[in-house]
Amino acid sequence: MSKDYRGQNQYPPGIRNNNPGNLRPGDKWQGMTGVSPQNFVIFEDVAFGLRALGTDISNKVFRGLDTIAKIIEVYAPRMENNTDAYISAVTVMTGIGKDQKIVLSKEVLKKIMRAIVNHEIGAQYSGMITDADIDEGISKMSSTILLKIKSFL
Repeated sequence: MSKDYRGQNQYPPGIRNNNPGNLRPGDKWQGMTGVSPQNFVIFEDVAFGLRALGTDISNKVFRGLDTIAKIIEVYAPRMENNTDAYISAVTVMTGIGKDQKIVLSKEVLKKIMRAIVNHEIGAQYSGMITDADIDEGISKMSSTILLKIKSFL
């Protein structure tokens, strides 16, 4: 059963919005319940936030943003982030070179999702999002997307 941290203001936005990837509005995501004052999507539970993150990453890769550098340049734009530090953190956490072409598998998707979650919510909170939570989020992703992911089944 997925976790719901809405209303628990002691946590950073990525936790209390059930949006550990800190996705901004733009798409009408499944499980989306609103937008926070800080302009982050709020989800009904963590699994839906992780579903959106996995879907967003997968769609970026399928559209040709097929390296960590290309994904993070769009995901964390320079006007809001230290994008170079973000790219570096994700490459270290995933073991995938910043310009290495990504062949998306469930394992690779999970690594990228974990690295983004860790970076977005910080080390002290990253343990609140478990591997089981990430698996649950991926399991909620569209079958159309999942069938494109190498070795998913």
